[in-house]
Amino acid sequence: MEQTPQARRRIRPARVLALSVSILFVILLPVLLICCLCGVFRSDEPADSSLADLPVVLQSSASTTTTTTTTTTLYPPIAQKETKTVAITDDSIIYGRNAALIDTNTHKIIAGKDAEEVIYPASMTKIMTMLTALDLLGEDETALYRAYLMDGDLVASLRAQTLVCAGFADDEPCRIIDMLYGLMLPSGADAAVGLAIYTAGSEEAFVKHMNLYAQKMGLEQTHFVNCTGLHHEDHYSTPAEIACMPEYAMQNDLCRKIMSTAEYTTAATTAHPEGLVLKSSVFFRLPDTLPEGILFGGGKTGFTNAAGQCLAAWATDEHTGKTYISVVAGCDGLKPLDAVADTLTLLDQYRDGDATGAVRFSAEDNITENGEGTS
Repeated sequence: MEQTPQARRRIRPARVLALSVSILFVILLPVLLICCLCGVFRSDEPADSSLADLPVVLQSSASTTTTTTTTTTLYPPIAQKETKTVAITDDSIIYGRNAALIDTNTHKIIAGKDAEEVIYPASMTKIMTMLTALDLLGEDETALYRAYLMDGDLVASLRAQTLVCAGFADDEPCRIIDMLYGLMLPSGADAAVGLAIYTAGSEEAFVKHMNLYAQKMGLEQTHFVNCTGLHHEDHYSTPAEIACMPEYAMQNDLCRKIMSTAEYTTAATTAHPEGLVLKSSVFFRLPDTLPEGILFGGGKTGFTNAAGQCLAAWATDEHTGKTYISVVAGCDGLKPLDAVADTLTLLDQYRDGDATGAVRFSAEDNITENGEGTS
């Protein structure tokens, strides 16, 4: 049907309006896009300000399980000297070449004797061996009760290097928990290397994890070549950095329990039907009487000819509740009790930060070394 002129006039304005809207849309669309890209309509308020308060989530390399914690409290800081740090210069009071007494509340070195000097850590190394092994095992507690078949050739090789062994037998199925005690109490190299092989495949691979762990802890003057503490020029640390190892270990219930144990018996095996009795080289050197007010917690001994007798330990003042870390190194290799006496002297005479009238605490009434060789 043909439209009349009047109808065509009514339709024409509608067409004009539609055309105008289309032109306006074409013009405005790019403008809107440019404004959005330039941030004209961006809000200055964060989407959720509470996100800034969330803790950092750290994941262990040994497990897919995540642990929620803050980076400020994960590892203890390296203790620093301050103006009031007591400089120990009297060799008749502290026999060792190096010593450090640290307040774990302030992380200040209360008293020191070349406390930041690079030293050989000997078997104090095994504290890091324990920490690394547990890190690689992850959070599955059943892993502690799995077994490693001890290699008799490995044990023979270690003994040939005059390394102390816990006493595990050839082809003996050793539970991981038992090897951890064998590592820390009698300072067993067989346990150390067995744990390394079980958790990392080889001692070499395990040591790489140890050094990565040291880096995570912020230990800049610490480097490991082996997991036993056997002497090597490139295997070193400082008393101040070594102190971080027992302090961090104390935060782990199992580590604290192991290092605080005087005697432990392993599970019964064919080789040891009544279990293998393991005795702590720390607690069996302590005298019957300790300094007044000192609650001795635990620690780890060490010895090589180059390192001398060493001891890293912690104790608590029963009056104030303060906890102290003591690290002693470079004592006479033929006198293991010197490192014990140095440690007790530090705790007894220096924990208040006052060296006036300091006298040496004697540990000579105790039994002698339990075991021979490098420990």
